[in-house]
Amino acid sequence: MKRGQTTARAGLCLRDAPKVGNIIDALKYGTQLEVLSQETWLKVKTENGQIGYVLADYVELSELKAVAIEPGNTAQHTQIMTYHPKTSRIQGQPIRIDRQFEHVIEWLEEKLQQHDISMWVTSSLREPGKAVSAAVVNPATLSNHFIGHAIDINLFTENQWFNSSKLNRLNIKDDSLQTSLTPSDEERVRRFLHDVVYASSASKIQTTLRWGGNFSPSDPVHIDDGLNIWDNAKYYAKLRQIWPEYVL
Repeated sequence: MKRGQTTARAGLCLRDAPKVGNIIDALKYGTQLEVLSQETWLKVKTENGQIGYVLADYVELSELKAVAIEPGNTAQHTQIMTYHPKTSRIQGQPIRIDRQFEHVIEWLEEKLQQHDISMWVTSSLREPGKAVSAAVVNPATLSNHFIGHAIDINLFTENQWFNSSKLNRLNIKDDSLQTSLTPSDEERVRRFLHDVVYASSASKIQTTLRWGGNFSPSDPVHIDDGLNIWDNAKYYAKLRQIWPEYVL
């Protein structure tokens, strides 16, 4: 069974027949679909049961399996979802994550608002073994991307874009932070990343986040919750649930 998600930011028409069919719904960006047939137009089924046709150019396909929950499993409540940003502070690719990681993205969105910067998401959930285009470093063998507990990003303000090379030059330690009431663009980005590393565990999310700029080798576009390290058993259980055909 193939699945897909819509990529048209202005919405995508769901029709009762290809090309000139009547419009039966307007699908929001990131809507999850089950693909029933595939040509220039896809015959699809939405999560609420509607069946119709959409242009294939505006649907990103995947072989993602439905996640079954087994009683007593350490990965209980694993559910892959698309996060819909509440503000324009988060832009870019659809954010596909485990629902247990949703509170992290919500907290990051609040922090972006607090520091008056924005985030462009380039990657979230990934399929194991699938090539990663334009990777900053070689992808990890057991990445938190595989279970929807990681995102790759660029940060930006109204004046500057902070890609991997710019982010890699930032020092986010306490003694490097400035006390200016009108911080520069770089300082606002630095304060955001400082909060990610040093304030997340003490915040309402009570999750110790990791910034890839502290990794060796450095991966400054990456943020995750370190589940593959802090709870190895839970990580493996989620991995097997989401990707049952993946051989460890």
